[in-house]
Amino acid sequence: MDLEELVFRFAAQAPDLAWLRAAWLEGPEGPGRLPAPDRPLDLHLGVEEPDLERAFDEHGALLQRFGPLASHEDGAAEFEGRCCRARFRQGDEVLLTLERMALVGKRSRGPVRVLYDRTGRILGCFTYRR
Repeated sequence: MDLEELVFRFAAQAPDLAWLRAAWLEGPEGPGRLPAPDRPLDLHLGVEEPDLERAFDEHGALLQRFGPLASHEDGAAEFEGRCCRARFRQGDEVLLTLERMALVGKRSRGPVRVLYDRTGRILGCFTYRR
């Protein structure tokens, strides 16, 4: 599976994740572009505070929907979020970050590509680097 297919499949499944409020890609490549094949897909999931632990508990199963994992490493993210780096057996790599929705606008970020927005206002929340 290539990265574009992974993104398409994730966006199709996003409405089924009750805890998900928004999902977007970040990266220096610019809006609408996917990273170069040697760079991980930088996928961010916006989650409300009460659902953060549930989302973190379920993120491994979510990743496995897209194929068998060769490696999976969890860690902390900026602003007390959670993140993981996962590599699929076919070689694609994803850096998945779970962010608290209340803090999404508090961090400066590069270009984004919104994949899903249950809130209807995620683009207005972002603060962009110049």
